Amino acid sequence: MHAVADSAGEIIAAAVYAIRAQMTVSELAGTWARYLTMSEHCGWPPSPSAATRQTVLLRLTGSPGRTTEELTMTSPHEDFWIGSASRQAALAAPTRDLHRAVLRRFLDVGAPPNLSWVREAAAELGLGDSAVAELETADLVHLDGEVVVVAYPFSGRPTRQQVELDGFPAVYAMCAIDALGIPAMAGRDGRISAADPRDDSPVVVSARAGTWTWTPAGAVVVFACAGDCGMDCASWEVMCPNTTFHASRDSAQAYLAARDLDGHILDQPTAVERGKRNFGSLLGGPV
Repeated sequence: MHAVADSAGEIIAAAVYAIRAQMTVSELAGTWARYLTMSEHCGWPPSPSAATRQTVLLRLTGSPGRTTEELTMTSPHEDFWIGSASRQAALAAPTRDLHRAVLRRFLDVGAPPNLSWVREAAAELGLGDSAVAELETADLVHLDGEVVVVAYPFSGRPTRQQVELDGFPAVYAMCAIDALGIPAMAGRDGRISAADPRDDSPVVVSARAGTWTWTPAGAVVVFACAGDCGMDCASWEVMCPNTTFHASRDSAQAYLAARDLDGHILDQPTAVERGKRNFGSLLGGPV
């Protein structure tokens, strides 16, 4: 995203916050500020008519050799997908296949692949080592040394939320929304086991035949990002540690009140829907 204008810094700041929060175009269209700012005067967020066009043109930095035409998302259901799903849709087909191979590896073995495995998978698809860097630039896969530690929705390290799908080994999810997205992504029933970060109270979510059952029944999700991380932090550093399951709304409210977080509480249907929209398309169908 680019801005060349008076007060461009203020305009682009609004865009950065929207991208960090993984807002959809429709959500942007309905967002407004009580006191008009330069960004509203200059047309950000975009008007609803522009925001709901059937084709969204993404202008991405850090992707050498990629034209804006190559980054046009033309899926007929693109308005539904957000976050990781929309970023994956912007990839060229071979790179998207590599991303799906990494995700399937997590599912199949319950552990993260190493860099050597990813490079071999890339070579089989006719891709070079630059494909790994492209996945990192797209904020889809991140490595720590020789091991994949982030491949949304999967975490290569233990977290507070673990997901066990029928027929697959248990895996860790990056955050609560990611955990809820894994059954939808794989098209499999399963169970999420999590711990409330305030007191480690257990939260269990089961997905069976399209029905989601939460225990305790009043459990919710906090969807939040850190307010003190600065502009150089990735979403897995800003949002993932703070998007968590809570055994009750009271616990969630106390958690937010005690921390420097910009966030809100999601009820169960909203949290499940956000998981589906972020991750439901990533594997291209059930496994």
